[in-house]
Amino acid sequence: MKYVLRIAVVVWAMGLAWPALAQGIGTQAPDFTLVGRDGEVIRLSDFLGRPLLLNVWASWCPPCVEELPLIQGVADALGPEVLGVLLLNNNERFETALAFLEEHNLSLPAALDPTRARRKELEAAGVKLDTTLGVLRAYRVRGMPTSFFIDADGVIRAVKVGAFTRRELSQLLAEIGVEWRP
Repeated sequence: MKYVLRIAVVVWAMGLAWPALAQGIGTQAPDFTLVGRDGEVIRLSDFLGRPLLLNVWASWCPPCVEELPLIQGVADALGPEVLGVLLLNNNERFETALAFLEEHNLSLPAALDPTRARRKELEAAGVKLDTTLGVLRAYRVRGMPTSFFIDADGVIRAVKVGAFTRRELSQLLAEIGVEWRP
């Protein structure tokens, strides 16, 4: 019985520490270069100067699918001048991720792995691309979905692992100076 209790305490403590395993709060958000929906180059640094919600998602992740419409609604309500939003796909093929976004009427900017042909074109033009897997490692993503709340200076102010409620989202946005009431 003591053994089971010890394991339960360790598992509970790990649950509390899970967000801390992600890229550190108070640290500069690592920049990256991927492609957007139309194959255009997209960088995290393109979003500096305004608060940013960076959301890591995948089409096979039920909590991701559940929270993406909420993120889209908040972004639409606030506008891109108030809150930048970037959806970072978790290592899915470009075509798979794009089809999911279109099927679910999600129009937010998305950072994706490029097709092989587009990667070759960009690299031939001197653009050094990252991979989504490399970005996930740089951000120390350990669960899905994971959302990073980044201030206008590019500093991570909050991290949420797992889907958030409307109320939680409101509180997390306040961490980066964005007021939104559910």
